[in-house]
Amino acid sequence: MYGMKLIFDIYPMINTHYTGIPQMTWNLARQFLQTGVDCLYTMGHYVLPRPELERLVDARSGSGLCAAVETEHVLDNYALLSRTELRRRIHFTPHVMSLRTGKGLGNARIIHDLSSLTMSQFHTRDVIETDAKCVKLDADSCDLIFTVSESSRQEVVTYLSVPEDRVVVAYPGVEWTDTQIRNAVQLFDKPYVVILATQEPRKNINLVYSYLLSHKRKILNEEMIYVFAGPSGWGRTVDPETLAELEELERAGKVCRLGFIHEDLKLALLGGAQYMIFPSFFEGFGSPAAEALSLGTPVVCSCGGSLPEVGGDAVFYFSPLDMDSLIRAIQAMEMSLCQDVRATRETAWRQGQKFSWRACAATILDHLEALYQRKTGRS
Repeated sequence: MYGMKLIFDIYPMINTHYTGIPQMTWNLARQFLQTGVDCLYTMGHYVLPRPELERLVDARSGSGLCAAVETEHVLDNYALLSRTELRRRIHFTPHVMSLRTGKGLGNARIIHDLSSLTMSQFHTRDVIETDAKCVKLDADSCDLIFTVSESSRQEVVTYLSVPEDRVVVAYPGVEWTDTQIRNAVQLFDKPYVVILATQEPRKNINLVYSYLLSHKRKILNEEMIYVFAGPSGWGRTVDPETLAELEELERAGKVCRLGFIHEDLKLALLGGAQYMIFPSFFEGFGSPAAEALSLGTPVVCSCGGSLPEVGGDAVFYFSPLDMDSLIRAIQAMEMSLCQDVRATRETAWRQGQKFSWRACAATILDHLEALYQRKTGRS
């Protein structure tokens, strides 16, 4: 049982689709609620009533709240976070620390990665400018920084000069809901490879498109189909010429592009695949790879960023910059499946069991509790 008083800024949960940071925020909110920790859940400087938070958690989407904010100004009906509460509570956020609320008894935030500063070509101008202003400020003002991988932790220590003892790794988890398990039906009547990623430049999907087009004869003659799923992001991921060639494979039934797939169907999509290809240039963590592994679906993925931490020895790696490397990894995967599909899937499954939202939340709460004890002079 935790004795601390906490503020948790759940602002990312206003998003319509929960992927990335909104997904982590949702999972942590669920876990925090289950612990019974004394916590005010806020959106900026507004305090959400407990029933509203529970509705958000149950809906797994902020679309209703977002519409209410835009049309009814619903946040104006919520209580404001008082200075008194700020002074007596640890303030924790999974994203940028609000200048209005980042003055708690103690402050902590999650930094998912520093790619907006180190690989700015993969981000929008707004993200680059916001992070350039806020990330260093947050790193200097926070008592604790949580990261989602050791790779991100080393970035924070190296580039932001944060002392190592203030930076803690809390690996995100994987957990499937009862609804997802009930919906785990066969989605395709042919074997398929899944590529699950937001459609934006850093996900490097164009490398997989290029692989398919350079092996068009093989793709047309085999039974396997290639299923691309993921919401639209920003920037162009494929040029018009490549798109025209891909349409030939689509007409032949060899490529299927689903766009955004609802969370309720994700288990069915990943669990039914022969394997996943995950070609990102980098990841702060890499939840799609961890989710596939948790279901025993083998993964071919790049060695960018944190992905070797997620995949361990269970994954077939390639360089995100090298087509030949991708080809070798796919060949190794197909050979492994041919030789012993059961052992290949078992190895994937064991690696996937290493990531738990309960463990992630416990790591964060334990360190926040220790910070609270220090700040209140009880340690």
